[in-house]
Amino acid sequence: MAAEIKGLFFNKDYKTAKGPVLEKYNPKLAQLNEFVGHKEYVLDYLTLADFLVAEESHFIEAMYPEEYKNWPFLQRVR
Repeated sequence: MAAEIKGLFFNKDYKTAKGPVLEKYNPKLAQLNEFVGHKEYVLDYLTLADFLVAEESHFIEAMYPEEYKNWPFLQRVR
C-alpha cells in the first residue's frame, strides 16, 4: 500500500490516478479496520505495525481527507 499511495505525491496527474488506488485499497482498509476493531494498537500492544499504520495514515489523510474519516482505526492507532 505504501508505495502506491506515496507515489501519488509525485504523480502530476494524481487527481485521476488516486481513484483507482483507493478502489484497490478500500477492501484492505476495511479488513484492517475489522481486525483492529476498537483496540488501541494493531495487535493490542505496541509493535512495529503500529508505526507503519500511523505513517500510512498521514499519507491516506493527505490524499483522501474525506475517506480518511471512514477508517477510525487509523486515527486511533496514530
